[in-house]
Amino acid sequence: MVVSAGMGMLSAGAFLTARADTAGCASTVCVSVDSSQTIEPADHQASGILHSSNGSPTDTALLAGLDVSMWRSSTDDWAGSASPWNSAVTDHIPVTFLLSDKWLQDTNGGQVTPWSDWNGYRQWVISSVQKIGAMGIWVDYWEVYNEPDGLPPTEAATVTPGRLLTQFLVAYDAIRSVIPNAAIIGPSTSGWIERPTSHSFSIQQFLDFADANGLTLTALAWHYNAGNPQGIEREVAEARSLIAARPGLGNPKIFINEYGTEQTQRIAGWDVQYLAAMTNAKVDSAGRSCWEQDCIHPVLDGLLATDGRSTLPDYWIRAIYAQMTGEMVATSSSFNRVGVIASVNLAQSEMRILLGYGQGCIQDPRCLISTPWAIPSLPVPVKLTVSVPWASGNVLVTETRVPGAAITPIPQPASKYLATYPITNQLGKSLVTINLGQIQDGQALSLVFSHSG
Repeated sequence: MVVSAGMGMLSAGAFLTARADTAGCASTVCVSVDSSQTIEPADHQASGILHSSNGSPTDTALLAGLDVSMWRSSTDDWAGSASPWNSAVTDHIPVTFLLSDKWLQDTNGGQVTPWSDWNGYRQWVISSVQKIGAMGIWVDYWEVYNEPDGLPPTEAATVTPGRLLTQFLVAYDAIRSVIPNAAIIGPSTSGWIERPTSHSFSIQQFLDFADANGLTLTALAWHYNAGNPQGIEREVAEARSLIAARPGLGNPKIFINEYGTEQTQRIAGWDVQYLAAMTNAKVDSAGRSCWEQDCIHPVLDGLLATDGRSTLPDYWIRAIYAQMTGEMVATSSSFNRVGVIASVNLAQSEMRILLGYGQGCIQDPRCLISTPWAIPSLPVPVKLTVSVPWASGNVLVTETRVPGAAITPIPQPASKYLATYPITNQLGKSLVTINLGQIQDGQALSLVFSHSG
């Protein structure tokens, strides 16, 4: 079953507003990392995936190197030794079960609407939760529906915001009648909805409804399929403000359980920008969107080629991200199309930095169809300044470049020793400065700093 991932299109502004405009950085992209400003633990919160895992030994082995933080699915394929559900438990991946997909399966594509028979719907939810438990399937999070603002035609014809909210309440009570302490998330709309429409509620309405009905939400969830990765930071800030104004809600987490655009999903440099935005926003958990065939084949949402074994460039971005340990720290870039994340592990005397450049997107055929003007841009020179946590000595730097000119299978990119750089003291900070040379549009670059006294 393919879950709609919110077919958000890229806008011209997503590209044309990108510029290098920080003083002194007109011709060079200036990137900085400050190890003294921690953001959050390096728990790989944005490494989630959706659907496309099959539990095979190959699949499980490839997942093992990614430290996946979320697997969101709904399939009935939970029997047998090659079950993705068993694989998720074995790999310690938190599991979200999506009830609305099962409802579509059980009602022939939604031929029956939940609001046509509330008691029947309630009994179906109870039966489904009991069945899943009887099969020994572990579920960490229960999700009532996916993108309720974009229902199939049979349900969309009669939907109203009130009916959708009532559906959430009926399902919530039904789940809790079987599992009193069940962790329930929602509403998983296709995007951040500021204003209600005739067929969908706003996020504020949903929170007001949850507050009025005494619902304990484990997480507020929505999707972010926009072409501007940094935009998620504004939405998360607004979400936290709305939650704080309703103390009865408690402290629900923030889940972005689908993110990325169809056109840029599999481009390495773009993937880093989304990881950076999710990190800066301090999202508690986030997962890649999947598109078309990537949703129904075991390709880990486009991290693998169609054979389910060959690794695409994005796979290695996620493997590098999984190696970041300790604390994520503050970063900045003078060009909003160069994203950067960094971690510091003092126990290992190590820093890791991952940056990616993404502006065009015609590497993906879907971009050629929908956004033909989004041509790759010229390479950009990058200057990196790092405030390191060591007062003196040197850092040994290794570099790994992940190509982004094409979306084709590649083996694990080779790392190379770059140089040993002295730590200099300026204005009370211990700094290392590196001219990284030019980075191609779509490319990503990983650096590992090891302290040497």
